[in-house]
Amino acid sequence: LYVDTVRRQAGLLTLPRDTYTVTDYGDSNKLNSAYGRNGGGEEGMDVLFDYVQDTIGYRPDGYVLIELPMLQDLIDLFGGVEYDVPQDMSVGSLSGELVSLQAGMQHLNGEQALALLRFRYGYIDQDLGRQNVQKDFIKACLQQWLTVENLGKLTDVLDLFKTQSFTDLDTRHFLWFGWNLLTIGFQNIYTDTLPGYATMIGDVSYYVLYPGEVAEMIQDRYNPYQVEITREMLDIATE
Repeated sequence: LYVDTVRRQAGLLTLPRDTYTVTDYGDSNKLNSAYGRNGGGEEGMDVLFDYVQDTIGYRPDGYVLIELPMLQDLIDLFGGVEYDVPQDMSVGSLSGELVSLQAGMQHLNGEQALALLRFRYGYIDQDLGRQNVQKDFIKACLQQWLTVENLGKLTDVLDLFKTQSFTDLDTRHFLWFGWNLLTIGFQNIYTDTLPGYATMIGDVSYYVLYPGEVAEMIQDRYNPYQVEITREMLDIATE
């Protein structure tokens, strides 16, 4: 999540979890594996951010790891979400029961929304298709939830983040994000995925980035600094 208070706009940028990376030992690994390979927790996030910094040219200011039950509770706290489901789908819920959704605009509760966000194998582009839906869904949540009327739920929201998430942000940061997203206006919130392509390297599927296009996207839309981000600043693994 990138918030630009100068240009009054915000962006949601996806770094695909299958992004091809190479460790210091020369091993090929997916970007999302850095967290687990390094023990999780603060150390795992610190190493993951090393790879993120190599990829986008700077280190993000903070992180929030959200467990699936918390996401379901958060959606129910706000009374659900109106969303245009792209196709029919069926996904197992956290309780083990099958949740089926039909294509079209509808009101989703927490359990249904979680099924939507987890659905993958029915898309032609599988994980990339899921990522696009996830970004669109988050944007829909921001549009529908960040209202003056919902300010009364702020304490409950903060309690959820304190008790059911792992983060290095504090209450001031969450309030800052909420206020700025509300005042920026939802017409000024955009979504992107780092440019690249899906391929097989050996017998493993990866998402390989286009370094030049990544540098251009970060510089144009996600650079918080006055120093220009160039291709030469990025350490991106390619085939």
